Amino acid sequence: MHINDRSTPDTPVSAGYTPSPNPFERDILDIRYPPKKTPGTTILRHLQATASALTLTPHQVAKIFPATPLANIAANLPHILAALTSASLDDPQMLLVALATIRAETECFLPLAEGISPYNTSPGGHPFDLYDHRRALGNQGPPDGADFRGRGFIQLTGRANYTHYAAKTGHDLIADPALACQPAIAAELLAHFLADKQIPIRHALAANDLTAARRLVNGGTNGLARFTSAFHLGTALLTDTKPVLPDEPATRGAVTS
Repeated sequence: MHINDRSTPDTPVSAGYTPSPNPFERDILDIRYPPKKTPGTTILRHLQATASALTLTPHQVAKIFPATPLANIAANLPHILAALTSASLDDPQMLLVALATIRAETECFLPLAEGISPYNTSPGGHPFDLYDHRRALGNQGPPDGADFRGRGFIQLTGRANYTHYAAKTGHDLIADPALACQPAIAAELLAHFLADKQIPIRHALAANDLTAARRLVNGGTNGLARFTSAFHLGTALLTDTKPVLPDEPATRGAVTS
């Protein structure tokens, strides 16, 4: 999902790191590194035969996040696993979708707030002015663009999404949008969002269509190469098979909190 803040992220990260463009922004970027196809039933069959994926350790998950500090994974993985279990998404398929989504949206495994960029702020405009009147996001004008910028592991964006998931989680995200960057709450938001989309996501996985699965979360294909890489690495980890990876650019350096 997508929403933005006025200045700096609610969770500090190193200066060299920029989160992927907001997943709730449609048609910003086209993926340039399409995944290699494998037979659709193969991945699904392997995962269905795998015991609970929720026994994954931070060291194992680090293999899916090669550029991410282990400390970040160790600190936040328990929140993710607890939220997925609470949402009855405690199966290998949906865990891998959750981890792949985190890799695509906030690869440093921290719940971030969206930063200022050309995608959300016009030249000379105030921060996040391009979101202020976005009807698709439910925004009603300034300061909605800044107040409801992308946050968390899912990059929740827009007044409409904050309102919807405030009701689902019981957290007052309208009065205090920054709550979406608290690790436990950010994990809840990720789980609730995936739960809302789980039927079409599972259908996409059954068809081995990771692009469709990514679109169901992102609305487009931003971060598709990272999503696909993480999903295949995770599948190989859980099934002890050789991963089938997409061609993607060199991984950027590790990010620290």
